[in-house]
Amino acid sequence: MPFILDTKTGNSFKYPVNIPHINGEGLPEKIGFKMVFRRFSRSSYLALQDDLDGRDIQGGLLRDVDYVLRVADGWEGIAGPDAAELPFTAENIKTLLDHYPAAAGAIVDAFHDAVLRGGVARGN
Repeated sequence: MPFILDTKTGNSFKYPVNIPHINGEGLPEKIGFKMVFRRFSRSSYLALQDDLDGRDIQGGLLRDVDYVLRVADGWEGIAGPDAAELPFTAENIKTLLDHYPAAAGAIVDAFHDAVLRGGVARGN
């Protein structure tokens, strides 16, 4: 059966993100959840990278929040202290990235893995 080039595969997809973290016992663990990433063609991805490279956003945290808002539409599996699912907002993204310093890198790595490598690096 031939490969069918489908350019209408949907606007977003869920993809796992694992943030490396040291727990209260001093042991490494991974905190997992799913991001709902936007689907990018190669040309739109390159345009996004060019646009972000040219932006002058003060502070790394705000730059990272901006990036997450540009590449994702939501998340699943992130709850607040009351165990209710947290909405995907700039403020909640900022809180996540601020309290878990490895989160930004984990989200960017997952996005690049999914968009540029089709999840092959993770065996997805």
